[in-house]
Amino acid sequence: MRHTSKFRLAVTVIVGLLSGASAMFGVIANGDQRLNTVFLVLGGAAAAAAAGLTFLVQGNQPVPPAPLPADKRADVRFQAAVHPVAENLASLASMSTEAPDLRGTINRALVQTAAHLVEEAGCVAAFYALEEDPDNKGNDRLAKRVTSTESAALPAYYKEDRAAGSFLLDIATGTKDRCVKNYEEDPEKWRIDLIEGCTTALFVPVRAGEDPKGILIVQAIEAGCLEDGNERKKYGAIAHLIGASQAVADLTARVRSLPAQANGSPKKSPSVNGAGAEGHDPEKASDPDADSIHEGE
Repeated sequence: MRHTSKFRLAVTVIVGLLSGASAMFGVIANGDQRLNTVFLVLGGAAAAAAAGLTFLVQGNQPVPPAPLPADKRADVRFQAAVHPVAENLASLASMSTEAPDLRGTINRALVQTAAHLVEEAGCVAAFYALEEDPDNKGNDRLAKRVTSTESAALPAYYKEDRAAGSFLLDIATGTKDRCVKNYEEDPEKWRIDLIEGCTTALFVPVRAGEDPKGILIVQAIEAGCLEDGNERKKYGAIAHLIGASQAVADLTARVRSLPAQANGSPKKSPSVNGAGAEGHDPEKASDPDADSIHEGE
């Protein structure tokens, strides 16, 4: 039974009065030998009543739940994030949504989840999409789509080079993740680009089946906090969901861009997630700032 504050206050007052009565009866008993036994009994009864009421109130207080361990908290956060993401993916796949930026909404939720799975580690997460490099035909680049924080000093693009760009592109086009347990001790330190203050990182390829879609980058201050096998599986699941949202949005955009045949005359289809009837792909925007983290994807 949960007691109200007024009830607890009333019991506290009663306990105080009974305790005072117990002391008073003891004093009277000491001063009057004839009433010694009577007042001692009354004092003992008052003290017993005070103790009983105190036990009644304290014993019926709800026991606060024990705090969850870190891995269980990560499970709860992950499970809480998956349901709305799955619901939005279903809407995106069914082409029933009117939301102009549903893919961006999905990816932002997933990147935020990745950043907070290990809440004590000071994580920053980002998703970079794989796309053709307009400045270097025939080559790919990684373009920043979503980050968990706007203040992080993350480059807008990673391109083919002899250092971080090629390092990340190799992971993005591959099938295995790469964990940097401690940046200072990593043999490929010269190829790894981390935010100042971060000492560890996890790089996870984002794929849709066999089709590479980009890379999920998670960096943290606390060294070694991202290497746990169970946590890495969660990051892998997040990367798969991002890949699914990319693939579904691309497919939906292509379907919506096809001319609808009605009475022998083509009609333009409404746009979805920024893709118009002419097949404009929002991820191939000519404006390099069109895919900033302020606008999503």
